[in-house]
Order: sequence, then C-alpha cells, then structure tokens
Amino acid sequence: MTDPWTQQILWVDAVSSTNDLAHELAEDPIHRAIVARQQTAGRGRSGRSWLSEPSQGLYLSWYTVPNLPPTEGAALPLCAGVALHKCLETLGYSTQLKWPNDLLSHQK
Repeated sequence: MTDPWTQQILWVDAVSSTNDLAHELAEDPIHRAIVARQQTAGRGRSGRSWLSEPSQGLYLSWYTVPNLPPTEGAALPLCAGVALHKCLETLGYSTQLKWPNDLLSHQK
C-alpha cells in the first residue's frame, strides 16, 4: 500500500520556484507539496530574488486551504518553520530558524 502522504508530494530536481509551481497546481487534487533540490528563480521577502546551487538545499512549498479565518491562517508559515525546526532537532540536526520560515541546517 502506498503512503497517502508520499503521493501528495511532487519531487522535482530543479524548478524556477516551488511557490510558482504550487500555484500552477492549486487545482490538482493530489499534489499538496512541491519539493525541489534547486530553485532557479526563488523569491524571498520584499520580492528579493535568489538562486540555489544544485543539491545544496531542499526547497519546499506546501499549499492548503485551511478552515481558519485569514487572521489566524497567516500564522501557519511561522508555525510550520518552528515545528520543522523542532522535528529536525529531535532527529539530530542542528537548525537555525531564519525569519520567517526558512531553516538553515547542519548535521550534528
């Protein structure tokens, strides 16, 4: 039996932006997360662009429509960053949370 969570993840080697691809697939009933080893046209806060070296990181966009008022849903990316930080710490990774939801990680 295939894990339903695994089915919801679209893995790609390189993409211009995981966020852009997530928006394109917003109506896709299966894929809810996009994971890439490289982004060639990533965007940060205030529209700043950046590039990533191949296989030097893991880039993820996850999308959902939460059943929350917009004022509460805005906190979800922050909560996701903190939750992933704590999860990786328990797995033996030393991580640093870079505001608002980016993680920098080095194995202990």
